[in-house]
Amino acid sequence: MADFLTTSDQQKSNTTRNLLISAVVLVVAAAIAFAVFYHHENHADAEGEVVRVLALPLHTKYAHVADTVGPDPEEDSLYVVTVLRIKDRSYAPLFLKDITGDLRIEDGRLTPAARVRAQDMDRLLAAVPQLQPILAAAGGKPMQPEQTIPPNTTAEGYVIFQYSFAQRLWDTRREASVTVDFYHQDSVRMPVPR
Repeated sequence: MADFLTTSDQQKSNTTRNLLISAVVLVVAAAIAFAVFYHHENHADAEGEVVRVLALPLHTKYAHVADTVGPDPEEDSLYVVTVLRIKDRSYAPLFLKDITGDLRIEDGRLTPAARVRAQDMDRLLAAVPQLQPILAAAGGKPMQPEQTIPPNTTAEGYVIFQYSFAQRLWDTRREASVTVDFYHQDSVRMPVPR
């Protein structure tokens, strides 16, 4: 009756072997899970760069209005066309949420840019026809929010930013950058070359 309570050396050996195999399988599975997690967490889903920068300075002098005193009003503005290249390194599409531009001028102040939206493009080109050759030189098509970049592909397009100052401030800037925000991934901040 006590025979079933005692175990032989062979049964102990089989039990030990089974526990050892289970432990090895568990360690290998944990190592694979860590490698996948580490790779996913330490590699951005998107990479971006500013490929080209083209600028159009405009100086507008308004006609003198009757019954006003002083010089004619003047205004400086600068249109900066940045050509962006964004690479989707993931296995899922990227959905662009917003594209913003910032400029840090020489005194350290941060100046946000006004991005020209797709629905304003025709009016802008009618009002500022000098932009046509610059956009032709930029090539491609505009990159806009709500655009989708398929997995493992690269998208290239231009973005127009408008600043309300003279080109001198752009030329003497400390830094400028373009940030692309996505719906489900981290943002990509790209420095604008000088």
